[in-house]
Amino acid sequence: MSVIALAAFVLCSEIAMAKPPEPLEEIFPATSLIVDAVVVEMKSEDPDTEPQSPNAPRQILELTVNRVVRGKLSADEKKSMKITVIKPKAPYRSRVGIKGAWLLSVDPKTGEKTVLGRYGPDSWSFEKIDAKLKELNPKNLAP
Repeated sequence: MSVIALAAFVLCSEIAMAKPPEPLEEIFPATSLIVDAVVVEMKSEDPDTEPQSPNAPRQILELTVNRVVRGKLSADEKKSMKITVIKPKAPYRSRVGIKGAWLLSVDPKTGEKTVLGRYGPDSWSFEKIDAKLKELNPKNLAP
């Protein structure tokens, strides 16, 4: 192995690479609600207690729902077409205007909605989600 190739190998092995989004097969079992929505307000953000971490802090977001792909909104949410969600610590920070497919878990007792996936709504296209829903037909996401 040449010195240049060895140096390149060492350098590449030390650089942290971003992980790809989780496969939908792994996300669907935890998913209760899929919506096409946009962030209209960041209600709060936890302090960044680990500035060296690749993860951005937890955020509480308000989304305006354009359509429900799968799952159900409460009566009040249907009326306003707005939902409040928790974006947990993750390698991205959300901001007003971010839009796309939001895969959410919903706590059956509290109704609290948590964003699933490493990278939020940019992780999967609607076409890919629709194709996987048709292919897998998960019972928890029945139409």
